[in-house]
Amino acid sequence: MPFADYTIPMGLSTRIFIGLGAGIVTGLFFGESVAQLKIVGDVFIQLLQMTVLPYIVVSLIAGFGRMDIAQTRTLVIRGSAVLALIWLLALLLIFVAALAFPELKSASFFSSPNYPEAATNDFLSRYVPANIFYSLTNNLIPAVVLFSILLGVSLISVKEKDLVISIFDGLSEAIGRINGMIVQLTPIGIFAIAAAAAGTMTVEELGRVQVYLVTYIALSMLVTFWIFPGLVSAVSGIPYREVLDTFKDALVTAFATGNQFVVLPLIAQNCKQLLARHHIPEQESSAAIDVIVPVSFNFPSLGKMLVLLFILFAAWFTDTDIDAQERLALAFNGLFSLFGSINVAVPYMLDMLHVPIDMFQLFMVTGVVVGRFGAMLAALHIIVLSVIGTLAICGKLQLSWSATLRYLGISAAAVLAMVLGLRGYFELFVPAPPAHGAV
Repeated sequence: MPFADYTIPMGLSTRIFIGLGAGIVTGLFFGESVAQLKIVGDVFIQLLQMTVLPYIVVSLIAGFGRMDIAQTRTLVIRGSAVLALIWLLALLLIFVAALAFPELKSASFFSSPNYPEAATNDFLSRYVPANIFYSLTNNLIPAVVLFSILLGVSLISVKEKDLVISIFDGLSEAIGRINGMIVQLTPIGIFAIAAAAAGTMTVEELGRVQVYLVTYIALSMLVTFWIFPGLVSAVSGIPYREVLDTFKDALVTAFATGNQFVVLPLIAQNCKQLLARHHIPEQESSAAIDVIVPVSFNFPSLGKMLVLLFILFAAWFTDTDIDAQERLALAFNGLFSLFGSINVAVPYMLDMLHVPIDMFQLFMVTGVVVGRFGAMLAALHIIVLSVIGTLAICGKLQLSWSATLRYLGISAAAVLAMVLGLRGYFELFVPAPPAHGAV
């Protein structure tokens, strides 16, 4: 029998990890000579982005159009409740994780008193689509979403809407097929991205902020492999392993590309498949998912919210005291500032807590490392909101006291172990900061 008959085909996730590992090794071995591979990675990311805005438009219009007024009201009320629960859980995790920062007798201060001017944003053009073609051309996602929602809602009362919706459903399926073909190129694209990044990154930058980096990565791993998948399993009755296995391709792709935007179609497809396996009617789940997935991209995700961890780190690093009232204000104001650009939100939050604005430079440097974890967490946030939100809208949540208490117990123990473990590591291996006033 031929040898090929004994081979086991590798899954996409395996091939992506191989491409990622090979790219890192190539970058470390050849250094800056492989920096030009970044062009290949950029081409791959743009191919992925090619289908996303069309997907948002057609899925939102069809998703809202096939609903009735009662379903739309249910979506807003229950979806908002699920989103608020996820935000509350994320804020709690972030502030607890910051307890891992070690005590310092003195800390270095960044001395620049000058704050750069925040970039001026045209919020009207960002959120109000005066010209939808301009919004599409310039990737003004909130404006595109608003237009699509309004058009979809207006279809609810149209008598002949089934014909229009069927056209958009066909377009959605075609876009999904295009995205599926492009996703198969992920191992090649990831190899190029990893090689270029590993060839140009320096270790020196990482050592300066290891407390933040290690805490961020540890929290990301805990959230990805237990907190959020465990939450979905606890409230849905879907086995934990099945939840994690269903979305591993989307999470790995988001991590490797550093872009959760490009996996929105894949997330929607995986959500529908997962719920279909557990006997959720497709006509109910598809309508909700086709609305929640693209809309959720416009709200602060866990990937964005972990910016608050950097703000807490910046205060710790500069020996800036933050009392309970200021922490509460940071949680509230920081969350709403993240509806806009991170590059505007971070200076705003630093200024709010009177942390030297020069820390924003460190934030930009660490983005090279933690950005991929942030993209993975953002994708996970959309997944959790889509699955739990759809189950809530369909009335299919399976709340069990025993499952909930078990989930809370394991989560509390895991978070406590993470904080104590990180605190012990930092106390032993984090060097004392330079004298007051040093940069």
